[in-house]
Amino acid sequence: MTTTTSNTGDGTVVPTHARYAHEYDRRLRVGLVGCGEQSLRNILPALRFCPVDLVAMADIIPERARKVGQSLGVERIFGTHTDLAESKEVDVILLATGYDTDGRALHARQAGDIVERGCHVWAEKPPASNAAEIVALANRAERSRRSLGFGFMKMFTPAMAQIHRILASQQFGAVTSVTLRDPEQLMDMSSRNDPQRLKWLLDHVVHSLSVLVSTAGRIERVIVERADNGAAAILLRFEAGAIGTLVLPWGQSGMAPKERLEIAGQGESLLLENTTRLTYYRAGALGRGAPAYGRVADMYTSFEEAPLLWDLQTYSGEPYNMHVFYQGYAPCLIAFFEAVMAGQPVRRAGLRDAHHIMEAYDAILRSTDGVPVDVSTGVDVKDC
Repeated sequence: MTTTTSNTGDGTVVPTHARYAHEYDRRLRVGLVGCGEQSLRNILPALRFCPVDLVAMADIIPERARKVGQSLGVERIFGTHTDLAESKEVDVILLATGYDTDGRALHARQAGDIVERGCHVWAEKPPASNAAEIVALANRAERSRRSLGFGFMKMFTPAMAQIHRILASQQFGAVTSVTLRDPEQLMDMSSRNDPQRLKWLLDHVVHSLSVLVSTAGRIERVIVERADNGAAAILLRFEAGAIGTLVLPWGQSGMAPKERLEIAGQGESLLLENTTRLTYYRAGALGRGAPAYGRVADMYTSFEEAPLLWDLQTYSGEPYNMHVFYQGYAPCLIAFFEAVMAGQPVRRAGLRDAHHIMEAYDAILRSTDGVPVDVSTGVDVKDC
């Protein structure tokens, strides 16, 4: 395993060969705060492939932390995130605590408490309830000189890494449009100040926004059109010149496909379905040669122009068939840990990305039907 990671066109680092935790020569001491289902399903399974030793846990229900820790051989159990940070027994704390009783995201506030006590932090989504909370966290992190990363795992999927390799190629050209569908519900204006009503949207739409930012860059403005049931179409203008659409088909069948991403360049395009099925439509046209319209009798194009298709092959027990890889959890965590060990800022899914994603979320909430809303708040947040 001499090659473990691959740099894509935009600097994203993804594993090309899996390592198990014990195979790393250097490992960070890690504590987990929040031992609920998100940790059990996604974070803890992903840590098997990360350069870490899980040495401590904390939970609002100490008995739950004790039982989960016992199943994993973790003996050091704490009641709160501050207790764990002040113990000085860990280098990094992972946060998966969700929301407070009022429905407001906990991660930004807790991450600030932790970095001020000397630990690096990786926090699950959502990073905050709004962009202002990220600004406050960035100020605390800058003073502490500790690293911060967030669980935007869709920015790290193998499919997204392949997309970035293609986007970086000269033949694809600049992105001109991007369309993403994700069945979420946008509340009406009377409910947009109620954190409890917004939890579902906040918990999920940050992933959609992270994908759009990852593929087309920072968003300049949004225009929202909303149906009475909460389905919505959001038109986006990106700073680099592309346009985009985020479609929220709330009301679709639960059996229908969930996510579909389409990116157009300069005569080429990409289609990603179901997180893993990626089709690359290279420059060309149906048929051979260039006959006049109405004269093409054979639709099959040359091999050089034919589309390329990648999808999961579930025959074998390879790590690429594990959800912690194809959904991006393990690559996201590995990239964060490697940045911490290298003493480098977390560039992808760091503070700057989190701030801009929350700026876009705030702009969507401010938008009334058909009225353009600028995304930028004019505040520059730096990664750390």
